[in-house]
Amino acid sequence: MVLAAPRQRGIPGTSNQLGAFESGLAAALIGTVPAVLLGGLGTIAVAALWMVLFPELRRIRAFEE
Repeated sequence: MVLAAPRQRGIPGTSNQLGAFESGLAAALIGTVPAVLLGGLGTIAVAALWMVLFPELRRIRAFEE
């Protein structure tokens, strides 16, 4: 278990609550299926962008302990 420093902890559950709010808002504005598709495409786009911006991460086969 990893414990964060007190200044890094924030309010417990805030990230999950904000994520749920954002997902619900997107679904209410554009519909459930388009919101899910947009979220999935956004995730793939960010992963592809990171592969381009940080090619050394692509070459890592295992993390050292």
